[in-house]
Amino acid sequence: MLKTSSARSAQVSLELILMLLGLTAFFIALTPSISRAVEATQFALASQGQQAFFNDLTNAIEQTHLLGSGNAMRLEYDSVGESKIEFDESASEITLIFSFAGHEKKFSKKLLYGVQANEEIKEGKYELTVENQEGVIKVRLTQNNKKKLV
Repeated sequence: MLKTSSARSAQVSLELILMLLGLTAFFIALTPSISRAVEATQFALASQGQQAFFNDLTNAIEQTHLLGSGNAMRLEYDSVGESKIEFDESASEITLIFSFAGHEKKFSKKLLYGVQANEEIKEGKYELTVENQEGVIKVRLTQNNKKKLV
């Protein structure tokens, strides 16, 4: 009787080990899918922040244009990836190209006037100045190394 009980116990232990190995293999197989899903979610969230910043930037450009020469606005920008702001004179279009986690997204808007903007942005905190200098809208970027107190 003792042999049967220990044999049954060994079989149960072996079945339990095989089940655990099967579950482990299943989760290992799912890891790349989970990783891609997390990466896609992070990119989507970062893209929303970039869209909001681009809207703020174009609003600042429009306001400084309407307010006339000598007016300026400043925007704080916390870049989580790499971005580029450029203005295509032939199309009269400003574009923000955003790259993060191996993905890229473009935000564009047509304007009725020219803008001087050609900025490469790495990850970090920045201050953008949008200024109307005698009818010419200029976008300048400076890195902001100030630490905020919480």
